[in-house]
Amino acid sequence: MGFIALFASGVAAGAFSLGYKMAGKAGYRVAPLLFVFSLVNAAVSLAASLILKQPIGDLLTILLGLATGVCMLFAVMLYFIVLRSEKHNVSWTIIQFSVLIPFTAGIVLYGETPSFRAVTGTVSILFALVLFGIGKNRQKGKPGSVSPSAEDTLAKTRTAFLLFLSTVLSGAAQVTALVFVAERPGAGVFPLLFASGVGMGLVALPWMIRSAAVSGAGRFGPGALGVAAYMGVLNTAAYVLLLFALVSVESTIAFPLRNAVNIVSVFIFSFLLFRERATPFELAGAAVSVVGIALVSGA
Repeated sequence: MGFIALFASGVAAGAFSLGYKMAGKAGYRVAPLLFVFSLVNAAVSLAASLILKQPIGDLLTILLGLATGVCMLFAVMLYFIVLRSEKHNVSWTIIQFSVLIPFTAGIVLYGETPSFRAVTGTVSILFALVLFGIGKNRQKGKPGSVSPSAEDTLAKTRTAFLLFLSTVLSGAAQVTALVFVAERPGAGVFPLLFASGVGMGLVALPWMIRSAAVSGAGRFGPGALGVAAYMGVLNTAAYVLLLFALVSVESTIAFPLRNAVNIVSVFIFSFLLFRERATPFELAGAAVSVVGIALVSGA
C-alpha cells in the first residue's frame, strides 16, 4: 500500500502543478489566490480531523505543521514570481531537485542506508530531470536570438536565485513530513496539515493586504477561486498520501520515487491537456525516469 500511496501522491503533486499554469494563463492575482489556497488547505484538514476524530495534537505537531505551511507558502510564492519570466515546465523540472534535501535528511537524521539499487535509481531520476530541463530549454529556444544584455543577465541571475530558494523551501517542507512520521508514529496526520494551512495563511494574509493596494496586478474572480480550491485540495491529498507512504517506505526510496512520478505526470498532463509536443530529450528523460522508478521501487 505504501508504494501505491507514493504513486498517487506523485500524480496528485503533478496535477497540483497545473494550477500554476492555469493561474498564469488567466492572469489571476497571486496573493488572494494563495490566501484562498491556504484557507482550503486548513478547511479540508480541519474537516477531516473532526470527521476522523483526530485530536489537535501536541506542541511538536503544531510547530512542525506551522513550519511546513510557512516553507510551502514561501516556496509557492517564489515559484509564482519565477513564472513571470520562466516557463513552468522548465522551472518545475528544476524544482524537483528538492528531493535531495529529504533524501539526505533520512540518511543524516535517522541513519537510513540506501541500497546500491536505490542509489542507482535516484541517480537515474536526477539524470532524467537534467534531460527534461534540456528538452524544455531547447523547446523554448528561438533561432536568431540576440545575446543577452547585462540587465537580462542580472534578471536571469535573480530568477535563478529565487528558483533555488523555492527549491530549498520545497525540500524543507518535505523534511517536516519525515520528522513527523518518525517522531509521532501512529499520530493522525490531519492536525499537522491543519496547522500547515494556518501557517500558510499567516504568510499569505499580509501579502494579500499589501497587494490589494496595488492596481493592475491581475484579476480575481470565480475562476481564481476555483483554481485556488483545486490546488488546495490536491496539495492536501498529495501530502496526506506522502505521510501515509512514509510509514512503511524508507525516505531514501519514497522521495525519489514520488518526484519521478511527479515529473512524468506533468509530462503526460502537458501533452494530453495542453498538446505540448515532446522533444527527443524529454522522451529520453521519460524513459530514464521509468528506469529509475523501476530501480527504486525494486529496492
